[in-house]
Amino acid sequence: MNMPPLENTTSIPQQKAKKSLAARLMIPLLVIVLALAGYYLFGRISKESQATRTEDDKAMIRSHITDYVTVETNTYQYSSLGGIHGLEVTVRNNTNYLIDNAQVRITYIKSNGEVWRNHDVDFQLMQPYSNMTMKIGDTERGTSVKVRVISVKSNDLVLQ
Repeated sequence: MNMPPLENTTSIPQQKAKKSLAARLMIPLLVIVLALAGYYLFGRISKESQATRTEDDKAMIRSHITDYVTVETNTYQYSSLGGIHGLEVTVRNNTNYLIDNAQVRITYIKSNGEVWRNHDVDFQLMQPYSNMTMKIGDTERGTSVKVRVISVKSNDLVLQ
């Protein structure tokens, strides 16, 4: 009895076992690839939304800068004949951003309510959420002062 020559020595159950092993390896590999793709996309979306929130925050601060960069004086002394002594001006940076320059106008008021003079003072490089105090020289006139922020420059906030 002559038997035909065997061309394929692998049995059908062995072929199925190899295919089954390949399928079992493909599923975890596919899950890993999908997880990495999801992680990458989530990171990009998160960074974009963070950038949008930061820009919105900056725009809101820019439009209300004098609510965030404020100025006040200490309890200075004055003479009834005129003259301000011991004046200190404090600027507060209530933002998350560096303020490169805040210019403050000090208005000296005479006893009759008229303005005697204006004096501008610059406060440089104010760190986020910090205060900066400057002693102002004594004057021979004026019985009170008014202070206000007249300009703010910040590269972080894109304010010029």
